[in-house]
Amino acid sequence: MRGARHTRISLTRMAVLVAATAPLGLVPAAAAAQATLSCPAMAQGDRQFVAELTIDVGPTTALGAYSGALTYDPGVVTVASVAGGNTTEFSGTPATNTPTPGMTTIAAFQSSSLDSPKGVVSVALISFHVVATASTTASIGLVVDHLYDTDAMPITPATGTGCAVSVTGQTPTTTSTTSVTPTTTTGPAATTSTVTTTTTSALATTTVTAPPTSTTLGTILPLSSCPDARAAAAVQAAVDSDCNCRGAKAHGAYVRCAVGVAKAALKAGRLPTTCKRAVKACAARSTCGRPGFVTCCRTHARGATKCSIERSAAACKPPQGGRACVGQRPSCCDACTSSGCAAPGGSSDRSPPSSRPSRP
Repeated sequence: MRGARHTRISLTRMAVLVAATAPLGLVPAAAAAQATLSCPAMAQGDRQFVAELTIDVGPTTALGAYSGALTYDPGVVTVASVAGGNTTEFSGTPATNTPTPGMTTIAAFQSSSLDSPKGVVSVALISFHVVATASTTASIGLVVDHLYDTDAMPITPATGTGCAVSVTGQTPTTTSTTSVTPTTTTGPAATTSTVTTTTTSALATTTVTAPPTSTTLGTILPLSSCPDARAAAAVQAAVDSDCNCRGAKAHGAYVRCAVGVAKAALKAGRLPTTCKRAVKACAARSTCGRPGFVTCCRTHARGATKCSIERSAAACKPPQGGRACVGQRPSCCDACTSSGCAAPGGSSDRSPPSSRPSRP
């Protein structure tokens, strides 16, 4: 009983400390820590790359919570999605916010253990989208606001080290045409001249990747439809467990199963009515029970991205002057970001781009 009470008190204090700034000097601090953002050396324009955020708290301190901010040039890269890290205690989706272009805050606390994790802790995987079209360098800064151990004691000093990625410009589409024009002369022999023309144009492109193979839906319910993140995660986990997106015999059967799970959660008082409607909408706008179908994210020339359900990857064609990619998530609720396709797993901004009705 005493240990359980101690756990509850520590976790309650930690949740409060992550949300607010603790006055420094009121409690003894734990050992120093180093947060590091690891990025690939190079990335191509209009593509995504993943950076891992790790925090080294040393061999004797257990990490309980963290908060910080990523800074970057929004004309070069943007944050596409943020997922939990590779360390089990911090594998859940962190809380994120982008209050202004070029800065994204990130925070999380763990409630599974008072004795771990220690050492180098992987707390988040951040997917960045390269928006720059010319060769440049993406410099991403990392600022640590607060770190706490599992007793809710601040870990100080805490420093952050960002990373830099060399961005290569988009490869243009180059076509060569050769025309042969005969020339008639009155001389002893006829001659021909060859004219070669090289044309470079920025054609609409489609990025085709294999659809996800997971048997679960793994959809993040839209924040506008289901503001209760905890209830959304719980009901979606139940849908994934009971309804089997990829193994569903028919799309209608999958939707009915998802609605049934949501109704049961609503009746038990575990799900708001608005979230029940979101479950139904996300299941209906998915490829579950539709073998071969894909989510398709089309970005128009003016930058707006829309999601649709298509019969095959080949049917996911770009609009004139724009681009398209085959989604790696089976529902239009979170298959697309504001600039393209979301990463296969992890979190979404829970505010998906607009979508149009599925094709029959």
